[in-house]
Amino acid sequence: MKVNEAVEVATVLAGHTTTPDVCFFAFTALDNMVESFSGVTSRPTKVGKRPFHVFTGPIGRIASSIGPSIALSRPNLWWPSDAAWCVGSDADLMTTYVGASRSCVEQLVALQSIEAMTVPGDQSILRSADTVND
Repeated sequence: MKVNEAVEVATVLAGHTTTPDVCFFAFTALDNMVESFSGVTSRPTKVGKRPFHVFTGPIGRIASSIGPSIALSRPNLWWPSDAAWCVGSDADLMTTYVGASRSCVEQLVALQSIEAMTVPGDQSILRSADTVND
């Protein structure tokens, strides 16, 4: 997700949380390359067997980048303290997923600047399941 897209998505998401000033941003820990995100140190953790660095800050921090690599530019997971929604992407995937309320998803789908659509909860994340992109 490019920075301008992330900011636009964050603008919508901010209206669907009671805690826009307390969000979590998790980056895959690739060879311990992730040490800071806008000058804030991380809290290392694991999701399954995969190590992550987790940073806390306001939703606007999504506009920050932690490195020149595309894989290190945006967090793999981000969510507010009240867990009203969650954004997930991965360097190995071509799609970013958002779990949110129906009204939030409708606002995201209505954005003209991004390609967005609703998917069923059991949607496969494999490239072969994408019927829109090549």
